[in-house]
Amino acid sequence: MRSFILFLFLAANLLAQSEDNSPEFFGFLRLTNTWEVDKNQSYFDVIHARLGVKGNIKSKIGYKLYFDVARNGKVLLDDNDKSVKQSYSNMLLDAFISLKPNKQLEITFGQSKVPFSSSNLRSPFGMDFILRPSITKVTPSIRDVGIKATFKNELLIKNSISVGVFNGEGDNNFTNSKKPAYAFRWLLNPIEPLDFGFNYYTGNLKGTIAHIYDLEFSINIFNSSLYAEYANRTLNVPGNDLKSNALFLSYTYNILLDCDWADALKPNLRYERLSDNNKNKTHITTIGLTLSLLQQLNSEFKINYEINSPEQLTSSISTLYLLVQTQF
Repeated sequence: MRSFILFLFLAANLLAQSEDNSPEFFGFLRLTNTWEVDKNQSYFDVIHARLGVKGNIKSKIGYKLYFDVARNGKVLLDDNDKSVKQSYSNMLLDAFISLKPNKQLEITFGQSKVPFSSSNLRSPFGMDFILRPSITKVTPSIRDVGIKATFKNELLIKNSISVGVFNGEGDNNFTNSKKPAYAFRWLLNPIEPLDFGFNYYTGNLKGTIAHIYDLEFSINIFNSSLYAEYANRTLNVPGNDLKSNALFLSYTYNILLDCDWADALKPNLRYERLSDNNKNKTHITTIGLTLSLLQQLNSEFKINYEINSPEQLTSSISTLYLLVQTQF
């Protein structure tokens, strides 16, 4: 994997320079403070420190390398010689080459996001809330190694179809069971404010055969956005299939501001229900507020108050999150 990344980076820079397609460097930072209300404990954390480079090789070939340096490295123990080795491969997010034969079709080779669910595909910087919804505990790994293709068209209605074949082991996992996984995503936009999505995943999921389907809906109108999603997963294990499902609803209202230092104030609300592997059922409610600074600053402040109510517990768990984020 490291040899592939080095080759990709050198080839991309040489060929891009020959076409005067200079690489674009980008990234973002997300810093949080978490207060566990019931325990009266708090701590600071750098949850994301991401750096990347992307660009085009010729006009129809692109590339992307993307890292999160906030991810901790791993300590590996070698049982043969009892040595200790450090590995930082889990910092790698994306490493792929994309082919764009025309405006409608894009084919990607390498490690990238699996085409499944807007909750998975949305960048952390673009999320309305600080944390991803718990539905991602039911959906596949956000990233994997493989090949995928996306076709966009507007023949009858505006829509896009994505299909992919992956290892099914997730990102930076070099244990390969040689049992592939298949992902399918169909996103429809019948009229401008409405989006509908259908996602399906079948095959290997980190050593277990999984079948996952997901339905999503969103509408953006009158400075408001409403999003709903439902996912259902079955894991084929000997003796008893494990079933999980998750549902979440979110609403955000965009209040435009007329001042010198901020663009918008966004109050939002999210409700989640998670049933995990035939066992635990949890209800989560999150109340949030986002302050977007001037667009040229690309920065936001967020505050989220989360109430987690597992059905097996007699009381709920409350957590307050504060976040500042900026991108460049």
